[in-house]
Amino acid sequence: RLAQDEATRAFDLQHGPLLRAQLLRLAQDEHVLLFTMHHIVSDGWSTGVLVRELGACYTAALRNQPPALPPLAVQYADYTLWQRDWLAGAELERQTQYWRNQLAGLAPLDLPTDRPRPAQISGRGATLPFALPPELYERMNALAHRESVTPFML
Repeated sequence: RLAQDEATRAFDLQHGPLLRAQLLRLAQDEHVLLFTMHHIVSDGWSTGVLVRELGACYTAALRNQPPALPPLAVQYADYTLWQRDWLAGAELERQTQYWRNQLAGLAPLDLPTDRPRPAQISGRGATLPFALPPELYERMNALAHRESVTPFML
């Protein structure tokens, strides 16, 4: 019930947090670590990395050892500095002008909807489970790999 309540709790995108963690105690020696993340914080790939690395850290802590995580080749801060240096001056103007040209004269999209949307959005939705044929699933994964994207992005 606690996990379900947490899963349906809305995120405040303006003030955060966008990742919430709770340790649920089920019994004296049984616990569940519950993470709730907004989809703008992570995707399936990064969630897998988080789970694997958290598991490695937990196992190391149980053994009273330091975690043995692989070193990162690039830190996110390195990427942001590279991007900030690259996207400045003439390059920033060139990139901005490209999108101004691409979007010039376009009217806002007036997409049809299947029903009127409520004034107050609840965030409630539904699921439609389905299975892909194995050969299609394999082809999609191969395409994602060739394009260097996650299956989720694809």
